[in-house]
Amino acid sequence: MKKFHVFLIASWVIAVSAVITILHSWHYADLGPEKNKQVEFKNLLPKIKEGHGVAHFITPACSCSQQVYKHLLSRKPLENELAIIIDDNELEFEKNLKAKGYKVQLIETKKLDDEKADMIKGVPLLVIYDNNLETQYVGGYSDKSITPFTKINIQSFLNNIDKKRKIASMPVIGCAVSKKYQKLLDPLGLKYQE
Repeated sequence: MKKFHVFLIASWVIAVSAVITILHSWHYADLGPEKNKQVEFKNLLPKIKEGHGVAHFITPACSCSQQVYKHLLSRKPLENELAIIIDDNELEFEKNLKAKGYKVQLIETKKLDDEKADMIKGVPLLVIYDNNLETQYVGGYSDKSITPFTKINIQSFLNNIDKKRKIASMPVIGCAVSKKYQKLLDPLGLKYQE
């Protein structure tokens, strides 16, 4: 009888540990694109005449993306700033950002081919590029997950690029967009459901 109790307790500890590990993996996984995937952004970004283009990849389903969205609504758009909204099912992000003056592009994950789905693993993702569509920065907005207290300062990214300073890519900590990464991070389907 004692062995059975030990077995039950050990099984319970293992099960709880597995669930906690899965839940915490959502908060620590870097969902940024691999370096060799950055070239493929050219197919998604609009050409600009001069200066820098800024693209924000966000989705209403992600709380971190919602914070970026609120930040964008709190100010005027920069000259070449674009919001790329993934799965804007209720169209509120698109409508509100357009009303504020942002250029908006919609992407549906169901229509993404495998190559692009692998490139956009997660959001919120920031891409800054030049007039040759060469990426100058690809990554997150902060070195931690984005909260209402996170200071988002796109102008500081642009200033560093203008001064030819190398900007270390920050991790994309948020929500997986790619079905492949959703299954990898959440094999039990606790967060990402069909």
